[in-house]
Amino acid sequence: SAVGIWLGFTRSCDVSNNRIHDLPYSGISIGSQWNDEPSSAANNRIEANYIFDVMQELGDGGAIYTLGCQPLTVLRDNHIHSVRRSELNAAAPNNGFFFDEGSKGYLVEGNIVYDTAFSPLRGHRAKGVIIRDNVLVHGRREPVVYYSPPYDWPLTLKGNGILRDDGETLMTLEDNEIFDERGWRRVSRERIGQARKTAGLQREFRKLLME
Repeated sequence: SAVGIWLGFTRSCDVSNNRIHDLPYSGISIGSQWNDEPSSAANNRIEANYIFDVMQELGDGGAIYTLGCQPLTVLRDNHIHSVRRSELNAAAPNNGFFFDEGSKGYLVEGNIVYDTAFSPLRGHRAKGVIIRDNVLVHGRREPVVYYSPPYDWPLTLKGNGILRDDGETLMTLEDNEIFDERGWRRVSRERIGQARKTAGLQREFRKLLME
């Protein structure tokens, strides 16, 4: 059940340029508090990681999974694909990014997410998450964002925000490139090529993949 990289109550950590794959659960998990109260967690950077072939056995996770309030935390320029779902898994959906309970204060930008078992983005009791300038690919039967609140929170989509019934913005979507599977086929080679230039191992270390 281990993840590739896990951060709990961390501040000012930088997790960047890793190649993370072939895992039974999430690729990177950040946070360890199941509410949005302030804690020592803040100002973390999850950048330019290449994450694929994760969630091979377990459910209710994602390539990047978050918990708790983390002001000024940035998830940027990650290349995410092949988020799986086992036939034996009866748990909740698996996603590219999963903002679980209490997730708050995250900026998500410049990422590319495709080939996920369910929606590329998912939230559960998360709020104040800004999602901008990403490439997000969803299947024909799934929305680009799936939000699973308590049953007494009817949601409406208005403009760029996913809103709760009392008007509070839970997630804000700005200037993202959103594709369904058909549209993605037309641009996938170009977008994937761009992502491979920056995400994952830095150039001087890529020779290790050949050893």
